[in-house]
Amino acid sequence: MFDKLKNMTTDDKILINKKSMRRYVAKNMNNFMINSNNEAILPLTATGRRVFCLKVSNIHRCDEDYFEQLAEFVKANANKIFTYIMNLDLKGIRLSKFPRNEDRDAMAAACIDPVAALIKEFVDYGGFPRNLMEPGRAVEVEKVMDSRDIYAMYQNRGHDQAG
Repeated sequence: MFDKLKNMTTDDKILINKKSMRRYVAKNMNNFMINSNNEAILPLTATGRRVFCLKVSNIHRCDEDYFEQLAEFVKANANKIFTYIMNLDLKGIRLSKFPRNEDRDAMAAACIDPVAALIKEFVDYGGFPRNLMEPGRAVEVEKVMDSRDIYAMYQNRGHDQAG
C-alpha cells in the first residue's frame, strides 16, 4: 500500500482505470493527509522525503462543541479559506525538503527492522569494521566489543521491540 501511495503522491501523471471504460492518463492532482494515533502508520525510512509529521495539541480532544463551531465556521467561510490557500505564495517552498522533527524521527525509528536497528547500534557503538571483506588486510575497529556488549545490545533491542 505504501508503494501505491508513494507513486500517487509523487508521479506527474496517473492512470485512470474506470470499470467498463478505457484506461487513460491524466495529470496527477492527488494530495494526501493521513491522521493517526499510531506511532508508525507508514513504513518510513530515515532518508524518506515524502512524509511530514505534525504533532498536534489534544487540548480539544472530545470537545464536540469546539468541533461543531469549527465545522460551522469552515462551511460559512469555505470560499474565503480556499481563496486564501490558493493565493499563498509558495515560490520559496521546496516540498522535497520537509522539516525533520522528533516526531518524524520517532516514526522512522519505530519502522526500522530489528536487524537494521542492531547493525545501526553496532555502528553507533564503535563503527562498522573496516577491511572485513578484504583478503590479506587486518580488520580494524574503532572500539572493541566483546560478546557481553553484543548480547546487551541484543537484549535492549528485544525490549525496544516488545515495548
